[in-house]
Amino acid sequence: MKDYVYTFDRAGRFVFANQTLLDLWQLSREAALGKTMAELAYPPAVATTLLAGMHEVFANGHMVTNETYYINAVGQGGYFENILSPVFDDHGHVVLVTGSSRDVTERKRATLHAACSAAISDVLAFESHIETLMQRVGEKIAQHLKVSRVFFVEIAVEQQLSTVLYDWCIDALPSTAGVYRLEEYGSPHYLQELAAGNPVVIDDVRTSPFTAASAEKFTALQIGATLNAPYISDGRLKFLLAVQHRQAYRWPEDEIALLRELSGRIWTRLERLRAERERERLLLREQELRQQAEAASRLKDEFLATVSHELRTPLTAFLGYAELLQSRKRDEAYIARTVEKMVRNAKAQAQLIEDLLDVSRIVTGKLRIETLPTDLNPVVHAAIDTVRPAIEAKALQLQIDVPAEASMVIGDTNRLQQVVWNLVANAAKFTPAGGSITVRLKADNGYARLTVSDTGEGIDPAFLPFVFDRFRQADSTSKRAHDGLGLGLAIVRHLIELHGGTVAVASVGPGRGATFTLRLPLIGVTTTTPAAQAIDLDGFSNAYPPELKGLRVLLVDDQPTILELLDELLTPCGMLVRLCSNAREAFLCCKNGSPTCWCPTSLCPSRTATGGSSRCARSPPPVAARRQPSRGQLMFVPKSESKCLPLAFSSMSQNRWSQANSTRRSPM
Repeated sequence: MKDYVYTFDRAGRFVFANQTLLDLWQLSREAALGKTMAELAYPPAVATTLLAGMHEVFANGHMVTNETYYINAVGQGGYFENILSPVFDDHGHVVLVTGSSRDVTERKRATLHAACSAAISDVLAFESHIETLMQRVGEKIAQHLKVSRVFFVEIAVEQQLSTVLYDWCIDALPSTAGVYRLEEYGSPHYLQELAAGNPVVIDDVRTSPFTAASAEKFTALQIGATLNAPYISDGRLKFLLAVQHRQAYRWPEDEIALLRELSGRIWTRLERLRAERERERLLLREQELRQQAEAASRLKDEFLATVSHELRTPLTAFLGYAELLQSRKRDEAYIARTVEKMVRNAKAQAQLIEDLLDVSRIVTGKLRIETLPTDLNPVVHAAIDTVRPAIEAKALQLQIDVPAEASMVIGDTNRLQQVVWNLVANAAKFTPAGGSITVRLKADNGYARLTVSDTGEGIDPAFLPFVFDRFRQADSTSKRAHDGLGLGLAIVRHLIELHGGTVAVASVGPGRGATFTLRLPLIGVTTTTPAAQAIDLDGFSNAYPPELKGLRVLLVDDQPTILELLDELLTPCGMLVRLCSNAREAFLCCKNGSPTCWCPTSLCPSRTATGGSSRCARSPPPVAARRQPSRGQLMFVPKSESKCLPLAFSSMSQNRWSQANSTRRSPM
């Protein structure tokens, strides 16, 4: 290309222009010379740069080089390199400035493209977050090509879907990110070109054969021109990098080539990052599953230990009292009290077994409810009446706020009573003596809302999400202060969900109480509820050997029922019995005088029996007892009552009752 050569006077008028420049102006020499750049309609930015260079040459007498950016008649940008030199008179004064301008667009654009490509390479190499990578790359492409939008589009040919993964756009333009059917994204001819790996160049959406039929859709999105560079992998169209202008624009070949090159590099990096992210996800998932399996195994072991303890406790008491009734003659009052204790323990065991069966039915999907129109009011009162003895035993304040009018729901009366009983019994169990429990039933937007609140131990916020999980207890260790299998609330949730309701729990934290809220859909009918039964048993008698008289015995167990049973077994033998509910109490008793023998259980709360026994063993026993084992595993009872011993004395390792030798030995 020829250079444009010209000369300015001090007023900035052209006093010379070569033919190349005159042809550009489309003017004759006579019409052009003597005019300024403003009079010749030079672009303001170009004129400003040239005038600044001209004034510098007139002022300093040195040659000046600068660049000017222009936009040609078809909307394409370009660059001129301008060299301005002084013309001196005979006295060394600058009288004219001569200049030449050369179009360096290709060289300049190649340099800029290389810089843009290098900057994007840095982002692709070091950015590992997919969304951030697309945002940064999109911004660099937009700044370099001066476009209004940059699209990153994933193509799924099999599903005929195109997903705009990221849509970089300048302010005020609506985003088009989302999933589209391929036919929505372009005409069949357009898609064929992309599938063949050819870039689709649209200089004007109104006239291009690719978009003319749906030009209104593009215009509504402020799209005037678009350039689409596909990436083909394994013979299939996988990715599309697209840029857009708001107005019609003629895309130059170097921009088309740059976008094609970037399309492949960007998609390759995105695929690698996705694979790395998926690998990390699978690794985390594997770790989570392993932790869950370990937790499940731990829960299973804890649950089995708890089940054996919880089932054995009422069975021990029941069988022990049955043996007593068989071996002794008692008055009617004693028999009535003993039978009452047996019934209480039998019911406790029956409830545990029923809970286990309910959980089994839940797991196998066989738990069914028989629904009828049911009034919740008598259901709530009946459940509270069942728990009332436990509430009164702890001197708890009970507030009941149940409306007089019926609260009708579709439900299974027995199961709903079971739910309310569980919630109120839980509140009674975890509320210390002198605390309060509030049961409130009210209508709430078409639902019956029952809340059971207490001022008890509360729930740790970290445990709240697991309250309704099967086998989960806030304290599931062998030293826990409360009995139970951790099944009741899981059953409550399942039963309420079977009734189409919800149950939730709230607690500020430990020591701040808890509130359970269940909601059931209300209806407008009436109905009734069922009742309960009782049982009866009888008893026995025998004599005691004289060797047991005066023997000092310390009994340690966390279950009052077991202590009562052992006390009833041993006191009539003439033994001096001390009862302790935990190892701490046992240690204090030992300090005040060591027993001849003592019988701990390995499941006592507060301190393990083994820990307690080792401390008690360090207390010096009386002389008469020094040959007695520190953990006192052998006791003497009548031969006829030796059957009770497997139910009464724990082995330290397994908490199983040891079988006493029927041959009498000296306690010394």
